[in-house]
Amino acid sequence: MDNFDKRTELLVQQYYDKVIKPLLPKAEQGTSSSFGLIDSPSSIEISPNPVNGSLIGSQYEYKNLDLIFIHYTKLKWVKNILRDGKMRMYSLSSMDDEQELSYALQNIIPDKSDYTVNNYKTETFILSMNEYQENKELIQNWIDYGDNGKGAGIVFQFPESSLHNWYHHYLSKVYYGDNELEALKQYHIRHTDFFLDNNMEIKGQVKHFMLPLAAFH
Repeated sequence: MDNFDKRTELLVQQYYDKVIKPLLPKAEQGTSSSFGLIDSPSSIEISPNPVNGSLIGSQYEYKNLDLIFIHYTKLKWVKNILRDGKMRMYSLSSMDDEQELSYALQNIIPDKSDYTVNNYKTETFILSMNEYQENKELIQNWIDYGDNGKGAGIVFQFPESSLHNWYHHYLSKVYYGDNELEALKQYHIRHTDFFLDNNMEIKGQVKHFMLPLAAFH
């Protein structure tokens, strides 16, 4: 922690215990910085340790440890993947669905402007995958995601041993509907109450905590 007095250090711990832990029980403290006077800061920016293991015990924990997936794509993109030896993640700002991320964030925090949400989209990258079931792949998946049945599916597996140590990368399912946003809504309520109770602005709420999770909605 940078330039922290005892009260500020206590506030950070209380923020994790009261605000973060109900959402992410295994979240660990990362970096924290205070702004203003050392002995009387006006705000604190809090960032967790950004590892996939922070999702353990939450609704976002991915529990199917087969970790075998299929990524549907066009044939021309397969050539690029084979040539480069890697698959690229895509910015949410380049997605066809304009509601990507916008739906979740503006449902939770209605006063977030389109401009602000679009900036968040440029900072968020995803790779869309389906759980792979050999000889049971749905025709509709090929139509929806595999270039209307003319594309290809790349099957791959992640090693379980490193899953929880992924840094700035998160794995979860996609969640649909307003009810699935309830945990994030409650987090935002706790965040707001914490600010009002302690007269301390907590920065980084969306960027460091909410953004990776909202991308799964």
